[in-house]
Amino acid sequence: MRRYLHIPESLKCSLIKALLDVNIKYVIRSKTGIIAKGSVIGTVPSGSATKTTFGNTLRVVMYLRWAMDGLDFDHVIWVAGDDASVWFDPKHEDIVLKRMYERVYVRGAFDKAALG
Repeated sequence: MRRYLHIPESLKCSLIKALLDVNIKYVIRSKTGIIAKGSVIGTVPSGSATKTTFGNTLRVVMYLRWAMDGLDFDHVIWVAGDDASVWFDPKHEDIVLKRMYERVYVRGAFDKAALG
């Protein structure tokens, strides 16, 4: 089972540049032409393919990998944006639900490991 996200070498530089760029250019068009254009500095526009969708994918993958880390049974994590599914043998459902609850959803007074 592959336990990493494969990014082709041909895309790495472009992806890193897009993720780190804080100067986001925009163009507002109408049927008659360009209404406005400019740039927004220091923010992430909603729906940005590289900064929201790809960023959400990476974040959810990391959350689920953390939740499932150390379990001694096979599982598969599929993620696209903030949509995710974890596939495993149903006999492990109670263990997975407990692990998700403890590691992802709840942060107790003495638990420094949960994501909150």
